[in-house]
Amino acid sequence: MPSVFLSSRIPGVLEQRLRARSQDKEEVIRRRLADAALEIRNYSLYDYVLVNSDLDLAAETLKAIVRAERVRRIRVEEKIQPILATFGQALGV
Repeated sequence: MPSVFLSSRIPGVLEQRLRARSQDKEEVIRRRLADAALEIRNYSLYDYVLVNSDLDLAAETLKAIVRAERVRRIRVEEKIQPILATFGQALGV
């Protein structure tokens, strides 16, 4: 299964959102920010990196990733084998 790293283009957005919700204690906010900092430093571990600077574009990009992953060779192997067999039969191979 592919992995997608999703990040905001604007630093501090996560902190603003967490504080605006007014649901978490300060220690929880600090921990979540520390986790986010670790995750962004490890972006290279992900298959795809999606920077969310425009919601519509990010959504379309994510859809494109999903569509591409659905037709990866390893995912369609079972469908392609019978087709290959018919070509061999048609050629008398």
